[in-house]
Amino acid sequence: MFHLIIVLLAAALGVAHTFAFAPFGLWWLQPLALAGLFILAQRTSRARRVALWGFAFGLGWFGAGVWWVFISMHRYGGLPPALAALATAVFCAWLALFPALALGLAARFQPRPYLHLGLALPACWALTEWLRGVIFTGFPWLATGYAHTDGPLAGYAPILGVYGVTGIAAALAASLALLSRRKPLGASLSAAIVLGGLGLGQINWASAHGEPLKVRLIQGGV
Repeated sequence: MFHLIIVLLAAALGVAHTFAFAPFGLWWLQPLALAGLFILAQRTSRARRVALWGFAFGLGWFGAGVWWVFISMHRYGGLPPALAALATAVFCAWLALFPALALGLAARFQPRPYLHLGLALPACWALTEWLRGVIFTGFPWLATGYAHTDGPLAGYAPILGVYGVTGIAAALAASLALLSRRKPLGASLSAAIVLGGLGLGQINWASAHGEPLKVRLIQGGV
């Protein structure tokens, strides 16, 4: 029963994670939700169990964020509703394998909290997010870094790109998880990450040259 509660909690954190992205733009939910998942990952060193929690997180995350695939396949692709729903569910399950892999890979470092939270989880999260964006041509929709087009971490984007911001965001989540364990390093890391982003955000990396160009975008009817 307790294990089921953890699975449901992980799925709820995944749903909350989705609201960090456009059009909601609640960027602060992203590190908080991910920190919650990382805190759960500290409860056991069993890779299969913690991977299941990561899978549940992914189902909540992508189920709430990629539901529109059903409309694409049913309304525009002509699939019957049942088949479109099944295909959408299978697709979300495939995407959920990547957070499951991240937590499963990092589980071997679980007995060492600083190594597990401070390095293994953020690194594995960034790696699997990159894999999701490139494997089988990739599907980078809702990549973690995209939640931070606004907010203090946006300052890292011009020099690190979306996957660099993904790693930074995962490191911030890990530092918050360390803070929840009353580890003083967590507060220092959190402050350094946020202040670093704010500082980089003050730099003007590009300047206008010449007259502005007027463009129009046209999206054809499907």
